Amino acid sequence: MKTATTLERITKGIASKHRLSILSLLVRQKNLDVDVISQRLSLGYKTTAEHLRKMFIAGLITKEYEGNYVLHSLTPLGKKVAVFLQRL
Repeated sequence: MKTATTLERITKGIASKHRLSILSLLVRQKNLDVDVISQRLSLGYKTTAEHLRKMFIAGLITKEYEGNYVLHSLTPLGKKVAVFLQRL
């Protein structure tokens, strides 16, 4: 089992309905930039960027820099969390 600190970091990474929506979106499609995510979920750009930052800190997503874009995808941990949440 993971340490309490690690579990706290992970749960904070999904502790928002918007972060859960982002997680669900990234399950269906990887390599999305902030603008695409914000448009698809009808969230503000800055709000989306902040949620992605928190998810990155939690280790749920990766960032890949491609030109002027930062593409986001789920990490293996993010995929495990998504599977776990789908089972709830």
